[in-house]
Amino acid sequence: MRAVTMYYLWAIGQHLPLDVERLFAEENVERFSETGMNHLGEHSQASYRSALRRIGRTVTTKAPWAPEPKRKKRSTLADPYGRPDLAWLWEICLTQRSEVRRRAGVATMALCHGAGLAGAEFSVLPGSSIELIDGVAVVHIPGAHAREVPVLPQYADELVRLSLDYWDRPMFSDRTPSRNWTSNVLSQLELPTSAPRLVPSRLRTTWMVELSTAGLRVSELQHLAGVKTLTGWEDFSKFVPLRDPAVLRRLIGGGV
Repeated sequence: MRAVTMYYLWAIGQHLPLDVERLFAEENVERFSETGMNHLGEHSQASYRSALRRIGRTVTTKAPWAPEPKRKKRSTLADPYGRPDLAWLWEICLTQRSEVRRRAGVATMALCHGAGLAGAEFSVLPGSSIELIDGVAVVHIPGAHAREVPVLPQYADELVRLSLDYWDRPMFSDRTPSRNWTSNVLSQLELPTSAPRLVPSRLRTTWMVELSTAGLRVSELQHLAGVKTLTGWEDFSKFVPLRDPAVLRRLIGGGV
């Protein structure tokens, strides 16, 4: 109502016809957006413009309106980290000045990038969930998506040490789980201002990309990630590089 009232007062001052079909033409709404709301903040201008365009499309039947642009689909996965950022974050986590912070950082890196665990899983796993099998650190995940996930080798030693220190309680933190508690714990880490944020979902995406690039089958990656369907993975392929055509010929056609 406020947007329409302001629009009508502007139109009267511009001596525009007040017939709905002529007043709510797209060109008039755009001209008002550019010249009639300069006293408002950017957020208010955008909100009023959006409202007037929506109203104009609704109340007119003859006024020409360009097709509404398609909304850009939101990415379903966080972008993966690059190798330099991963190495930097790992070093930062290892050198935290307090054991509480170091423990949280190491557990997050080792379980989210090292084993692809989601936030609800890694934050409550006790040290007893870690086992060495054939020289490989393996995470035993209970619950509805129970599975065993081998850990990337660069995290194995630190994760095993952490598991021994916190054998009978969560490796991540002793805080009682609550709403947003994982992000609250991680917000206490001491990070240089130029360092990337430590985000569990990005670490998990990075793990998915690395395993897929290494050649894991979709069914294997789906099992290790603990998901029943691939819904929400629509953007995953853009992160996985295509192999050289010669490699594909040898793989598929069996050429030398």
